[in-house]
Amino acid sequence: EPFSNWALSISEDVAVFAGLWAALNHPWLFLGLLVIFILLLVWILPKIWRGIRRIFAWIGRLFSGKQAPEPSGNGLKPGPPATPPENQP
Repeated sequence: EPFSNWALSISEDVAVFAGLWAALNHPWLFLGLLVIFILLLVWILPKIWRGIRRIFAWIGRLFSGKQAPEPSGNGLKPGPPATPPENQP
């Protein structure tokens, strides 16, 4: 525990200084990497949020005793069962 906190703190400090150095010495490279980072963040955050919601829904179902919802096919309600055709001449 103490080593992981110490290592993470040092790596954050190094990342800040590296980012400042890149922004001041190579601004176009820094801006390009920043845009890539923001695009990756926009792509991954909804996936993380969806996963967190699924975990909390699973925990809620676990403690409430309810079954998992049926997966919806195309969003339409099923109609009445089909009747077999009569013998036609």
